[in-house]
Amino acid sequence: MGSRPYRQQDCHFAVSWGNHDPYAAISYAQSRASTSGSGLLDVGARGHLNAASQLDDLVEGYRLLQHFDASAPT
Repeated sequence: MGSRPYRQQDCHFAVSWGNHDPYAAISYAQSRASTSGSGLLDVGARGHLNAASQLDDLVEGYRLLQHFDASAPT
């Protein structure tokens, strides 16, 4: 399975990235965010972000969501 091409989107979104992600270096996450015209949310030392990460109620995630919502264009 290859990478899908990224392009500027018509909706507000951001690329989330966790330090120590074995699948995506920060340069990759930055490139994807830049190419798609989105922001990059660095969630810190969380590793790869997916359902298997067992992050449960990520308080920082809620804070990031509030920041993301406030930065949405009107």
